[in-house]
Amino acid sequence: MQGRPPLDTSSPKRAAQQRGRIPRRAPGRPAQTEVAGLRELYLQTALDTFLAHGYAGASMEQIARAAGAGKVTFYRQFGSKAQLFRVVALHAIAKVRRKLNEPSLLDGTPEHVLRELVGRLHDGLTDPEYLAVLKLVIAETGRFPELGEALLSHDQYTFEPVVAFLARASAEGTLAVPDPYAGAMQLAALASGGGRFLIKPPKTDRRSRSRWIEAVLRFVMAAWQVAPSAVRERRRQRL
Repeated sequence: MQGRPPLDTSSPKRAAQQRGRIPRRAPGRPAQTEVAGLRELYLQTALDTFLAHGYAGASMEQIARAAGAGKVTFYRQFGSKAQLFRVVALHAIAKVRRKLNEPSLLDGTPEHVLRELVGRLHDGLTDPEYLAVLKLVIAETGRFPELGEALLSHDQYTFEPVVAFLARASAEGTLAVPDPYAGAMQLAALASGGGRFLIKPPKTDRRSRSRWIEAVLRFVMAAWQVAPSAVRERRRQRL
């Protein structure tokens, strides 16, 4: 597995080039097929600008200019800078959610599913772009508490597939998870390394990734395994 280079957040233009973002469109009203691509362009440009200049240092006019659009267009689509940041944060979070939202992911034994969930949580929550958003929020949330609130408000949406699996496994008696929502948060914290990877990016070679995932898996399986007495009681009730 190739290592992921850190994003160059010193300039929106360089960050865009590094991502291989779509080129700026020609002037004029966009065709219907261009709308999705334009929105992606606007959100990526907004993220690049926030990362390069900070939340306070970025303006709607500056972001619109970098995206090759009018300021009115940005206000019409996003309403305000605060709302634009919310959408940008959700855009980054949605990439994590997509990794967890494949129906086939939740099929199999609890150990198999947890291994897959931990791996996808690890990959999504240590993605350079997601980490960059977290760093921005941490740096600015003292002056702008709404940034932290915007990020945390999406926790339930992001980890819903994990909560659903833990709740189902607990109800079926294959895992003992007292609080599925708290369990999902704890699993995500272990998979992501907490704040460790905000300081030093994780190693992304196959062996290092596998060792991290297996260590987390062993920990949670030991914590959530069903007691033998509970298994015997369930079997007795079924007879």
